[in-house]
Amino acid sequence: MPQCNSLILMKFDTCPLVDGYLGPFEGYIDWNTEDMSNNDQGTQAYPDGFSEYRSGIKLEFCSYTSSYAC
Repeated sequence: MPQCNSLILMKFDTCPLVDGYLGPFEGYIDWNTEDMSNNDQGTQAYPDGFSEYRSGIKLEFCSYTSSYAC
């Protein structure tokens, strides 16, 4: 893993601690999809924040900043 770069992971349950990185800092992307006759589905394993009972899709992330002096 590059030690001088930021790191972003998709959240699943909780954000883990990562050696050599500051964080985690949580964030998300949320967008509205069709409200009527919506066919969004969550199947198999999917990241936290996705719900087929909402009128949109929300994906949650964990971000980290390198603690190395680069």
